[in-house]
Amino acid sequence: MCLRKYTIFFAVLILSLISYSQDANFSMKSANLLYFNPGSCASTSDVKATLIHRDQWRAVGAPYKSSTLAVEGKIADKKNRYQKFFPAVGMYFTNDKFGISDVTSNQLNAVFSAILQTSDMGSFSAGLTGGYGNRSSGLKSLKWGNQYDGSYNSSIPSGEVFTFTRYSYFDVGAGIHYHYGLDESYMRANNGIQMDAGYSIFHLGVARNSFVYDTIRTGIKQTAYASLEFGFERTKMTFIPEVFYQRQAKFQELQFGTALRYLITEESKNTGFISAMAVQGGIYHRWADALILNFKLLYANYTVGLSYDINVSNLRKVSNYRGAFEIYLGFQAPNPFTKVTRSRI
Repeated sequence: MCLRKYTIFFAVLILSLISYSQDANFSMKSANLLYFNPGSCASTSDVKATLIHRDQWRAVGAPYKSSTLAVEGKIADKKNRYQKFFPAVGMYFTNDKFGISDVTSNQLNAVFSAILQTSDMGSFSAGLTGGYGNRSSGLKSLKWGNQYDGSYNSSIPSGEVFTFTRYSYFDVGAGIHYHYGLDESYMRANNGIQMDAGYSIFHLGVARNSFVYDTIRTGIKQTAYASLEFGFERTKMTFIPEVFYQRQAKFQELQFGTALRYLITEESKNTGFISAMAVQGGIYHRWADALILNFKLLYANYTVGLSYDINVSNLRKVSNYRGAFEIYLGFQAPNPFTKVTRSRI
């Protein structure tokens, strides 16, 4: 029975690697938009930095570990108060390690986007990204069936030949993003609304994806998403539904859900001694895969977040419903709690 369980697990694992082409993935997608869409670069803030680490499938052996660090910002002429066009730049670095063969990927991407202010409340942006990556593996250290003579014997040659255990590649992508934001009339009113939507396409025939053949390329990946943020008027509660859809080759991922944010402390406008603080909890579903719970603490310009995936797919037979853990650290400026139209506090 134990052998059958692990056979199921590795079959699911191998299929996921083939279909998803080993791209690192994260559950807190809206917190890390730059990784999914270069068109979102600096679309909702002047400066932003995020760090996310994900630890997945620790219950079933060698876990997946993925981390990404992203920095982005607008390039604006502060002297021109009527500026409607803003170039923006960013970069992100991703490290992904998984499996008993220690397959490790590192990738550094540069991002450039152009943001057009379409109205007092709306903006449209388009972005490009390009980067360099490398992937390595400890395939030679694996144990093979013909190395068993009743028990494993490392002195027996495996008979397996690998052309490459390391290779490098270039990758490019593009995306568009739309942002709409209407501030509250004043903080206690909580009647503001914000909307974000975007589309991106990655791996445009560039990124290599094989230790054996240098002609095999990573399949094109497309991402579409939308989110809405609106307050319950005259309360301290804000409702934040969102949906993400990704497609790569025959693989599809649909993640949807909602979060609820509660304002604990309002920011002092007169003295500036008191900074705003809020807590946010969310529940999401990654279709036919996992239930996702996350929590965020927001304080002035800073955010700390935790997320946990509860596996509900066939993999739960060996994972005992345990999935992935993520931790998120973020900074953005200006302070998201400070709105120009909130001067009445």
